Amino acid sequence: MSARPLPTVGSVAGWCLLAATLLAGVGCRSRTGINTPPEVRHTYESVHMAIPFRIVVYARDEARADRAARRAFDRIEELNGLLSDYDPESELSRLSRTAGTGERVPLGADLARVLARGQEVARASGGAFDVTAGPVIQLWRRARRQRQLPEPERLSAALDATGWRHLRLSAGRRPATALLSRPGMRLDLGGIAKGHALDEAARILRREGL
Repeated sequence: MSARPLPTVGSVAGWCLLAATLLAGVGCRSRTGINTPPEVRHTYESVHMAIPFRIVVYARDEARADRAARRAFDRIEELNGLLSDYDPESELSRLSRTAGTGERVPLGADLARVLARGQEVARASGGAFDVTAGPVIQLWRRARRQRQLPEPERLSAALDATGWRHLRLSAGRRPATALLSRPGMRLDLGGIAKGHALDEAARILRREGL
């Protein structure tokens, strides 16, 4: 068994587990009568999106497992650069800065897919899930750090800048576009971006035959 951490970035805030496994059998006999080596468990861990991601695969070829894990982690890091609300230069942050300007912004494929899915869940949940909750989330982050409840005026202003119906996505256009109709809006994909990253990492592992 091999277990080697890959280079890590960011700080640890929780655990995210990605397990892509095949049955790890004992040696099996091929049609030629030659025993094939058993699949071996390989574990990789790397910090992205401020949490540890772990990949567990079973493979006979260690180099193949290493290559697949690296590609999966590279994809997760790429998505973090697009979907992070902490990075001021991410595609998401640049979109948030257009709030209230009336500008309709072209979206990359990943951001368009995540925002569209987020809006579907917002509609289905009656707004309980809302990717536009950024102003309120920021306010409560500040309150937690300062150990003090937010002032009513600040909370009211944050709520005024929140609401999934104020995020307007184009329908059927290429490229997809988004418009944030209220000043002060800020998108936060904390409830969905990691899931998208896991889906993409799993897709890469399947493509590699793991």
